[in-house]
Amino acid sequence: MRVGFVVAVLLTVGLFATSLVYAQAPDEAAKARQERARALLLETIGQIHELRLPENRAHMYTQAGNLLWGDDRSQAESLFAAAGDELVALLDPGVHHGPNFDNKVINYRQQILNSIGNMDAAFALTLLERTRPPVIADAMAARDAKDGRIRDTQNNSLNLLRNEAYLESSLIRSAAMQSPERAVSILKAGLARPFSNLTFDQLWQLAEKDPAAATEASSFVLARLQQSPFMRNGQMDYTVVSLSTQLLDTSLNETDNETKLKLDPSAIRVLAGKVVNAYLSDKNIRGYMSGDNVIRYAQKYIPAAVEEIKAVNPRATPSQPDPREKAYSDLMQKAPDQMLSGASKFTEYQRQQLYNSAANKYVEQGNVASARSIIEQNYDGEARRRALEEFDRNYFNRLLNGGKFQEAEAVASSMPIEERVTMLTSLALRVMQIDQKSGHERALSYLATARGLTGEQPQTQAEMSRTMFVVGAYAQLDPSTALDILEPMTSKMNDVMDASAVVLGFEGNSGVRDGEFVVMDGALGRFSIDAGAIARCAEADLERTAKFADSFSHPEVRVSLRLQMLQNGLASIAMRQIVPLPINRRTLLQRRY
Repeated sequence: MRVGFVVAVLLTVGLFATSLVYAQAPDEAAKARQERARALLLETIGQIHELRLPENRAHMYTQAGNLLWGDDRSQAESLFAAAGDELVALLDPGVHHGPNFDNKVINYRQQILNSIGNMDAAFALTLLERTRPPVIADAMAARDAKDGRIRDTQNNSLNLLRNEAYLESSLIRSAAMQSPERAVSILKAGLARPFSNLTFDQLWQLAEKDPAAATEASSFVLARLQQSPFMRNGQMDYTVVSLSTQLLDTSLNETDNETKLKLDPSAIRVLAGKVVNAYLSDKNIRGYMSGDNVIRYAQKYIPAAVEEIKAVNPRATPSQPDPREKAYSDLMQKAPDQMLSGASKFTEYQRQQLYNSAANKYVEQGNVASARSIIEQNYDGEARRRALEEFDRNYFNRLLNGGKFQEAEAVASSMPIEERVTMLTSLALRVMQIDQKSGHERALSYLATARGLTGEQPQTQAEMSRTMFVVGAYAQLDPSTALDILEPMTSKMNDVMDASAVVLGFEGNSGVRDGEFVVMDGALGRFSIDAGAIARCAEADLERTAKFADSFSHPEVRVSLRLQMLQNGLASIAMRQIVPLPINRRTLLQRRY
């Protein structure tokens, strides 16, 4: 089911680049650039509803809403509401695909609500119940105590309840931080909701703002805790255990005058009694509670139970240290030559640690030849090859971090091609990090060498990853060359994407449905596309980068890349005069003329 909506898009007057901010367009080129950014934003929002999968549409509407939030919250909320509609559409039984689809939906919903919550947690809370998957609603539903039928064959209900409570609590906490003037009322209402791992944090947050309200709310929480079992259907309710111990620990520290969270002593005493009784009567609970802590609670509130607790929690007799372990530990502190002479008496694993440690000590002394000879003399076959590569890799990183670029380049030249590409690229970035002015030419030289090792048309996933690593560096140093590398690759990438969509879909892979990649499952990363690099290219040349993004055959990839470009390129969205523009009968965008 596709859900149409009406959204007004109020376009920007400012386009942000790395080195230049246009508060007012100083020339015609800047004006043209701004207009293109506005048009690109409109086009992109207009394309979202054409995507097949509701989870993709929900994700894209959320991204677009985040982009608009700083300047037009009303329009951003329209997009957030559209994202909520798409989540509801995703709950349609006709959309269900595969045995693990419920878990996927839960994950998508959590990502989207958290993303909306980063901007407007109060609005995200309004979507929480409306977008709740049936499997979570069923777990939350009250049960007739006389109904003994099994409803949860996977024993997952408690996890679902715990995760849902945590999501709600995190949004409540964010809403309180985003609206300080309403924080007390938000937190008080939140503390009436199901317990979560953030309930104690909410109490503490409330105490910081209104100690009296926190004391009142804590009494309510303590009363509920007294009625909440530690075990549910044979499973430990970690949330109840954790909250109980947090409140008891706080009560032990109440002598601190700076503690603003004051707890009712009588209610705390009752809670301590519940914890002590559970610890004594149920051996399963003892594995989830610290016996020492339970003793502390009993010492203050139920002294008569201390000896009984100690009886079921005997202190283990400290074991004597193994002489061989002590000898090994002592040898690790010795000089390299002593470590080598004494290594033979230890296990193979311990000898490996001794050899590596001795080699590192030689490197620290500047004796690289001796360090390398340790590996050459004490390893054999494939293990020797791998150990030498690891040694060279670590030595390269040491040289790189120390700014010894010529020596690092020499190490890189001896490595396999895949390592060489990565090392040369890292060299380029490190050179620029240390000296952005005079290091630019040298950095580009390293990148040119790395580029020459990758080839123009990657033939494997590994080759594609290496090429994209080089592209990511070029995007920072020379975006035009980054696009020079990317543009000839689009045909190949489209072929791979089309083939992958068919094969993965046939295999029932959850990352593809109806021939469309699920963006939240890492659609771009699946093909080594670095969205950050694309965004940096857009900052330098928006038109050319947009053309590259549009060269992909899959619309979900095009829209995702466009939004990445805009999120990294647009600094502000300003108010403009708008007139209606109908698009595809179902979506109404508004554009200024």
